[in-house]
Amino acid sequence: MSPRPHLQPSARHSITVADTGSHVTVRVRGEVVADTDDALTLQESSYPAVQYVPLADVRRELLRRTETASYCPYKGEASYYSVVTSAGETVDDAVWTYEQPYDAVAPIAGRVAFYPDKVEISLG
Repeated sequence: MSPRPHLQPSARHSITVADTGSHVTVRVRGEVVADTDDALTLQESSYPAVQYVPLADVRRELLRRTETASYCPYKGEASYYSVVTSAGETVDDAVWTYEQPYDAVAPIAGRVAFYPDKVEISLG
């Protein structure tokens, strides 16, 4: 098996990580799962911006680690969580994290992101 590629951001594929600058709340079926003033916005190339929330500001008791994994040549290995609401409803693989991100995106370590088609993300 050949090693996975490790690519650096460039003018053709830029990645920036910056303070979001506003309050971020994440809800699943109306229940608050994350609430923070310390989110980071990752903007990768032409993809939609992604909010990375500190794990300390996430209701971790609602997260269940899954077997799902993926790889990004710019960010590294991602692992996933499902959200189990207080009512017992499960939203599979709604959350991902790069536990050991590549240097170019090192600030996202210790943070999670949420799929906007599986949760409600509010800024402001």
